[in-house]
Amino acid sequence: MPNFFCNLADPDYPYPYCINFSAAIAFSVLFGLSTILHFAQAIYFRKRFCWVVVMAGLWETTSYIFRALSAYDISPQGFGIPSQLLVQLAPLWINAFVYMVFGRVVYYFLPDKRVGHLSAHVLSVIFVLLDVMSFLIQGTGAILAQSGSDAPKLKVTGFHVYQGGVGAQQFSIVLFIVLVIRCQVKLKALENEGQRHRETSWRKALFPIYGALLLITIRTIYRLTEFAGGFDSGISKNEPAFYALEATMMIICMNIFNIWHPGAVLVGQGSEFKKKDKKSKSKKSKDTEVAASDEQGIALTEVRPSSQDIDIESSPSFSKPERRPSDLDPVITPSMVDTPYQNPPSYTHDHGSHTSRGAGWDKGYYH
Repeated sequence: MPNFFCNLADPDYPYPYCINFSAAIAFSVLFGLSTILHFAQAIYFRKRFCWVVVMAGLWETTSYIFRALSAYDISPQGFGIPSQLLVQLAPLWINAFVYMVFGRVVYYFLPDKRVGHLSAHVLSVIFVLLDVMSFLIQGTGAILAQSGSDAPKLKVTGFHVYQGGVGAQQFSIVLFIVLVIRCQVKLKALENEGQRHRETSWRKALFPIYGALLLITIRTIYRLTEFAGGFDSGISKNEPAFYALEATMMIICMNIFNIWHPGAVLVGQGSEFKKKDKKSKSKKSKDTEVAASDEQGIALTEVRPSSQDIDIESSPSFSKPERRPSDLDPVITPSMVDTPYQNPPSYTHDHGSHTSRGAGWDKGYYH
């Protein structure tokens, strides 16, 4: 079990203890296997939102790989600081995944698709946004906490900022647990009334959420205690405590969703609500517009009068267009104008010769 480089006297050494190389390798392998399995399950169950837990696994795996490599390179520009940042922020991905799973559980199992006066979609969005806020706060604090020995005040400020982010995360978890309990009460009442409308059991989706929240809470309490005592506190210098309360809690959390994957429970119609709801609403609105236009067209057809009922020439808006002379018009001579006649010439037809000539032809009426 090599501890290749360990200089605790160096103020810039990224850990308050010598790195256990074997433990870091072991957990990097465990997180890597869980991540690969989550990736395969996301493809198998066709659950796109599971990329969140895959991202959590990638961050955890990379963190412990860097932790093992930091046994060789302990410089601040090496692997120590990236490892610390990743291991502190990766659980927020798992937390977000829990929120997204619960939103789909509410949408899938509850007929009204809401709990605590919040729709499943709104509920999921609210808590994911709270998680993002905690992520930003903790990320800022973690970066400041990794400041070198030349900025001790900035380092202490980073500890406090990170504590605030962890506290905000735990506060949102407490609110979330209340909603999970209310959801369970509603599901139990529906089950007692015989109104079960899904083939799969809601317990296989809800109980893993309880387990994950418990593990995340244990890890959060550990982090709050660690940072409350500062960089030199007893719990901060205890590497076995880190592996027991940080690494073990998170790998169990990942494995819970490997064993009871939400994709095995949320199956069929209603298991997703983001893109499908938008498409269905858009299609419904288009169908409504088409139906309304059809009804309007039918109504206009029924009341529209026919052309025979309208005297176009008597309409005040009707005016005959002025006719321009054409080369094809007949030529009028003065003799035609000076020769009056009372009645128009009559025509006789010779059907045998296929000719017709009017009575006034020889008198010069037509030329």
